[in-house]
Amino acid sequence: MFALPLAFVEEIRRLRAADIEEVGGKLLTKVRDVVTEIVRLDSVLGLDPIEPINNYYRLVIVNVAGRQVGVVVEDVVRKDEIVIKSLGEYLRNLKMFPGATIAPTAADPAD
Repeated sequence: MFALPLAFVEEIRRLRAADIEEVGGKLLTKVRDVVTEIVRLDSVLGLDPIEPINNYYRLVIVNVAGRQVGVVVEDVVRKDEIVIKSLGEYLRNLKMFPGATIAPTAADPAD
């Protein structure tokens, strides 16, 4: 499970698999007439592939530093307030992950 800062999220939408084009090694689509790069977290992080449901992916449109990017996700679970803790000195070079948290629904180890 991953968290995105709400301030960066512009919208959540469905994206037809057929609307994704590969151009110069990048995945692109149009969102509200704006050419938007698509990031597949499953591919980037080496996770199990996310398959489209009824030929649609779930897409979170984020805007970072004035750049619109679509992030393909398996599902959008909820909106939560969380505290992000630093990953520490050992993991400081991981630019994609500024920190980590413990999900409020984390299983109790005693269960």
